[in-house]
This record gives sequence, structure tokens and C-alpha cells, in this order.
Amino acid sequence: GRRIGRNHEPSHEALTLADYRQRFAQYKTDAGSKAMHARHPLIVIWDDHETANNPWMGGADNHQPDEGKWEDRRAASLQAFYEWLPIRDPREGESLANYWRHYKFGDLASLITLEGRHTGRSKQVDIDDYLGDINSKADAESFISTVVGAPDRPLLSDEMEQFLADELAESVTASRRWRIIGNQSVMARRVAPKLDDPFFAELRTELDDDAKNTLDDLTKYGDLDLPLDLDAWNGYPRARERFYQISQDAGARDLLVLAGDSHSFWQNALYDVAGESMGVELGATGITSPRSLMELGQEGLKRFDELNAQRNKEVVWTEGRYRGFIRLEIDHDLVHADFVTVTNVESRDY
Repeated sequence: GRRIGRNHEPSHEALTLADYRQRFAQYKTDAGSKAMHARHPLIVIWDDHETANNPWMGGADNHQPDEGKWEDRRAASLQAFYEWLPIRDPREGESLANYWRHYKFGDLASLITLEGRHTGRSKQVDIDDYLGDINSKADAESFISTVVGAPDRPLLSDEMEQFLADELAESVTASRRWRIIGNQSVMARRVAPKLDDPFFAELRTELDDDAKNTLDDLTKYGDLDLPLDLDAWNGYPRARERFYQISQDAGARDLLVLAGDSHSFWQNALYDVAGESMGVELGATGITSPRSLMELGQEGLKRFDELNAQRNKEVVWTEGRYRGFIRLEIDHDLVHADFVTVTNVESRDY
């Protein structure tokens, strides 16, 4: 934000209730945010950065021992979230973290929102901790099945799953046309694309050392069929199958899953492990924040995304070069999605 005179307040990382309140207060001074709140009602869910990058039940990727107790930091961030965003407080005695809802729109749609950050999530697998020992596809398969796919790695809490089961069943019984899942991160099953295109060999000669290391890691992931983005559902395959089983048991195999977090656009087709269709997924890019891998350059990102879609059955299309949002229009016959991008986020003229 320094380049356009929008330095963070406070200038340090938010840790305390006062910090989070000040940061939310700053965000709400934005003219665009004010106009949005004045014009539209909002249904909001949190993801990770309302608290800290990639949280789980026992901590977060960027929460350090010298930053105080994780439980205190999380509680402070959630309290500020409730104070600054237009959502109903939980019932008396219920945890602020238990933030899941079912919004019912007549006989048209159910929107069921999930909480996958603070109530049930086990720690993310950091692939870098294992990559040095993965030197063959057999090693990769073992890593996926025994580490990533370990049975004791939930993403949703038991209470969240029971709510999901009950509300999906109610939606099916009520014969609503659409069942929409408001969800933090990308659900589709993905492995890294193979980067054996000569373009990437040429690109490597133009990159700095850090970007070369990134490209080398991505190339290894693709060569070994390793999964991408282990913070998303891709890092919790058993939890994903449990989600699908809950949906199937409720009679819901026609899900419309909405996702964020990745800072990329997605059109995905969802299947369970048996290959049965579970619905479709639409993923939104960031409003202002860029995706990772920007060091590959615009053409590198374009080629990577194209190969990602070619490599993965569930990825119909993905695009991570632009920022913007998805506009959905829903009626009883169809859902229409416009993927809206902006030319720049550093000026009010775009």
C-alpha cells in the first residue's frame, strides 16, 4: 500500500484486539467499501487472513511463539470481525468460532456456509518438509496416502458436519432448486501440471534465483504427480470425501460450491473418489491482492494455468493473472456466472 499512500494501520502485524479493531476500522474508510455497504446487503464468511495466514486449531503458519498465545490472538480477531461486519451474534454461550449458517431463498436456493478454519481443522501438511525424500512416483504415492491422506486429519468439526447434514437434508426435502455451498478454499482435486513445455526451460534462464527455485519445485511436483495447495481441500482428501458422503446421504449430488482463498478464478467439475459427479465449483480471484507465483511473469502464469486445466479432470478452466470478482445470476432454470476483472487496483480509474 505504500506506493499509493495506503499504509497499514497499525504498521505492525495485527495481534491484539486493539490491533484488529484498528485494521478493520481502516478498511471501512475505503470509499468503495462504503459504497458497497450502502448499496448491498452482505453475506460474509471469513477465511484465514482475518486472523493470520493459514490457521488451524493449534496455531497458524505465521503465528510465532513470541506473538503471545494463539488462542488469545484468534479470539481477538474473531471479536473484531463480529464488531465490524454485518453478521448476527452467536447464541448466548456459543463460541464466536461456530460461524455456519443456512440462508433460505424461497424455493429457489439454499446457501449453506461452512467454517473450515477455527473449529475442526488439523494442521496443514507442509510439502517442503517432505520434498527432499520424495524422489519417485512411488514415494509420492506413499506421501499422499500416508501423510496427506492420514485418517486423523479433519477439516470440519463434528458439529459443523452435523449442521451440514441436517441443513442439506432440509433443503432437499423442501425441493429448493439450488444447493449453494459458501466455502473458504478450492475443493477440486488437483495435481501439479507437468512443466516439460520448452517454454519453461527458456523462462528459467530469465528468472532470478528465488523464481528459479520456485519453478524447479513446481517442475518436480508435476513430474511426480504431487498435489497442489495443501491448505485447501486438496490437503484434506479424507475430509473432502466425508463432505461428499454427507451430501450424498442427504440426497444432494447437485452442489454449487463457491470458493475463494487462491487468488485465482476457477471453473471446476467436482467428483467423489468413485468418479461420481457431485456438482460444480466456481472460485473467485482476489479483489486487490495478487496470487502467488507472480514471479513467473504474465506469460508464465498463463501457460501454467492452461497446463493445470489440461492436466486435471476437475479443472475446466482457471485464470490467475487478474483481480476481480464473480457476479452470479440465479433463477429456477440456470445459474449464470460472469468473471469480472479490473485493469488495475492502484487507481480509481480502471
